Amino acid sequence: MPLLKSYENDLRAAQAEGRNLLAEKYGYMMRWTSPKEYDQVRDLLPQVTDEKKGRVLRIVAIHMDWQNEVAKKYPALSQKGRRITQDGSADTAFESYLKGELLTYSEANLALYEAYLMGCLEKDVNLNEEILRATVHAYGYGSLKEAEEAFSPKNH
Repeated sequence: MPLLKSYENDLRAAQAEGRNLLAEKYGYMMRWTSPKEYDQVRDLLPQVTDEKKGRVLRIVAIHMDWQNEVAKKYPALSQKGRRITQDGSADTAFESYLKGELLTYSEANLALYEAYLMGCLEKDVNLNEEILRATVHAYGYGSLKEAEEAFSPKNH
């Protein structure tokens, strides 16, 4: 609940300041997806402190490890999603979306989120796998195994 309340505070603060967090997210993402265009908009984005950059990179590293684990366990499902890392392709990768999103969070919210992820690590919970599990359930699959089998190349 503290993390959710903090994010709500971020949203309310952005609204009060007339900021568009979605536009900021895509602006930050351009650093990796469209570097030349990013140079044209970077001064329009809120400045990011070194502390915030470091926290974002630590959070991204955790999610990247988790996403790589998910890709190994569920390769067919993973191929239906975004590439994990930006490799010069025109398609935006999971990593770029995550960085862009996290850079819109307040430092207080990032600290709470990082603490939450540390708790997941201590409990050996892969949050990315839990998100994927919830997603496949929302699409009517009974389990990740069932969804993986449905998307396996041998079944197409």
